[in-house]
Amino acid sequence: MTESEPRSTLLVTGGGGFIATALIRGFAARGWHTAGCGRHRPASFPEGSQWRSYDLTWTSLPDELFDGVDVLVHAALVKENVDVNLAGGTLLLETAQRRGVKDIVFISSLAAHPQARSQYGRQKYALERLFESHGALVVRPGLVLGDGGLFASMCAYLRRHPFVPLIDGGIQPLQTVFVDDLVDAMYQAVLRNLHGTYTVAEREPVLYREFYRALCARLEADVAFIPIPFWAADLAVQTAGLVHAGLPIDHDNLLGLKAMQVDYGPRLEPREGPVPDYRENIARAVPAPVGRHKLPG
Repeated sequence: MTESEPRSTLLVTGGGGFIATALIRGFAARGWHTAGCGRHRPASFPEGSQWRSYDLTWTSLPDELFDGVDVLVHAALVKENVDVNLAGGTLLLETAQRRGVKDIVFISSLAAHPQARSQYGRQKYALERLFESHGALVVRPGLVLGDGGLFASMCAYLRRHPFVPLIDGGIQPLQTVFVDDLVDAMYQAVLRNLHGTYTVAEREPVLYREFYRALCARLEADVAFIPIPFWAADLAVQTAGLVHAGLPIDHDNLLGLKAMQVDYGPRLEPREGPVPDYRENIARAVPAPVGRHKLPG
């Protein structure tokens, strides 16, 4: 794309989220007009990008939501409400296509598969099928490493807690991707006008326990890992719910861990080549240790 060519416009739902914001920044840096939409514009929303009002629970959408939009990325999700997510996704698809949006992308998850046990995984899988049936591009990222989202929460937890539970000993397979590689892979896919379902993640998995060890080493966090059987973790979560005690995971998270599997599906790759493994992704997401974190005993 040159400066003399008309610039395309990207619209991302759930525009205040970690991945959505990264997409908006990444496409803007490549010369695109960018816009995010959601219920409330966050204070950290990128300057120079437009904000449009949108709610996944709406039963009709204003035509102006799609004004000038060439590419729509759907990243919004209402937690634990399958009906709202499917109805909202259907409405978004049909309205965007009626308004002439050229390309539609749905951001799914590696938790989405036919054997998914968690409600999150099941509804993501149902949405994959919905978007794919409408000719959209479905993108399934691994755990996205960067300065936000679940990974940032992981880092904060490891810095604050001297003991970290490993459900079933941390034997679950994990596949990762650095956020900049995800953005570039999606950008390349949009340029190629790809459709269908693709994965963006390192090809060979790492066990959760090995990932945590590498991450703790990078953070210089002194942590002791405590293996916990699934049944004991589930009992603890249910008991915490009864007494309204907050835990970092819930029953749906546990079900998701129980059903994790390796994804060897068709790949999207960044321009520079295959997605690196978890060690390089951790190094890029946590650029340099800033001193050993002394955690309370």
